[in-house]
Amino acid sequence: MAVEAAAAGLLPDVVRVPQTGMYVGASDVPAPAVEHLYGRVGELAGEVVYQYRGCRPSAAS
Repeated sequence: MAVEAAAAGLLPDVVRVPQTGMYVGASDVPAPAVEHLYGRVGELAGEVVYQYRGCRPSAAS
């Protein structure tokens, strides 16, 4: 997934990754959207490192 950088070329402190869709299972209706959050924790060998912070219902649902 592409992450949009700021005008100065800096990556954000928090990345939100939405998850939506229809899944095969007992229900025939789509599950509500869920937003997974990743927070910036530093750098490793020149690469920005994010850590999973959990999920919450998306504001879009």
